[in-house]
Amino acid sequence: MDKFEVLKTTYLEKSFIDNIQDIRLIIEKDLIEFIKDVKQEKIKIFENLESRVKSVESFCEKIKRKNYINTWEVPEDKNLIGEFIAKNLPDLIGFRINCFFYDDEELIYKKLKNYYVDGKFGKEYYLNFDENTQQSNGHTIYKVSGNYNEINFEIQIKCSVHNIWGEVEHSRIYKSEHYDPKINSKKSITEEVFKILKSSDQQLKTIFEEDYSSEELIKSLFYKFTQEDVVNSENIKILSNHYQYFFNVFNSESHLENIKTFVSDKLVNKRYSPVKLEIGKSEIMTSSEFLNRYIPFEIEIMHKIVCIIYEEMNMDDFIEYLIKIIEEQATSQDEFDLEEDFFDSESEKEDLKNSIFAVYDNYFKKSEEK
Repeated sequence: MDKFEVLKTTYLEKSFIDNIQDIRLIIEKDLIEFIKDVKQEKIKIFENLESRVKSVESFCEKIKRKNYINTWEVPEDKNLIGEFIAKNLPDLIGFRINCFFYDDEELIYKKLKNYYVDGKFGKEYYLNFDENTQQSNGHTIYKVSGNYNEINFEIQIKCSVHNIWGEVEHSRIYKSEHYDPKINSKKSITEEVFKILKSSDQQLKTIFEEDYSSEELIKSLFYKFTQEDVVNSENIKILSNHYQYFFNVFNSESHLENIKTFVSDKLVNKRYSPVKLEIGKSEIMTSSEFLNRYIPFEIEIMHKIVCIIYEEMNMDDFIEYLIKIIEEQATSQDEFDLEEDFFDSESEKEDLKNSIFAVYDNYFKKSEEK
């Protein structure tokens, strides 16, 4: 068996991977403590820490690309090969600390160094802060090589836009599998994309550092991440009022939590899973009656916004939901008497219907206003 096959076979052994995974969890736990420490200083950092053990495919590609097959003096004793790999492969385990903004990368990097120098990681750790952080593409990347009990790992610190751009650049250019005659053109395009993203990063930071409440910030980011889809699908450019109306109607804690989850997933380039809305049926008003009062296009815009964070629903179900949430708000007050004979009272039915219309008259244009 040649050296490549020996290394690959060792890397595939369950005992080797299990040991590395155990070490990954130990380091992850300590890095999460560092993140908590940073958050106390009100630095814009995400609590979620990403980590991985290098896949066998990536391992095989790297030992060839870096010529480790020829330069490594692999032990003849098979029982020592796993330890040799763990000690010599620089990024066997990888961690990524995610932050909000580009300028925070350097700040967190310095905090990590101070945290290490102060001995808060323990004697099992060795971190190297003297490496060159300049990438071949000319951009700075804040990363640290580390070692825990003779097992190598790497920590990267990336903001949201840097993370998104890096994934594109890495997969489409750095690790492109096929010859591409347009590679230089693609490099130029990705550099332009980086400039745009960095500009967006600065704009978001300006918004964030203004005197906004956390709820206002989440809403601003939600608008930024979704308005292009709404513009393209509904062929409308001015959406400020529609989003304000959406936030006014979908204002419960559960709705705000779902909006927050959507924004958080977007910032870390994670796939968002839409939530299913529980649709209640009103005995006061039908969806047809509601639609007859308003211009459908106005309702469709809010419907599009809602379907970004909730599972796709048809228009009738959406209108049923709009009716029901206002109906429940109204009947939770003392204004209406919900005794058993409530729905036998036509006057109270009409009063409740008018209360529902009174809310949506503020949000949707009436049909007669066409």
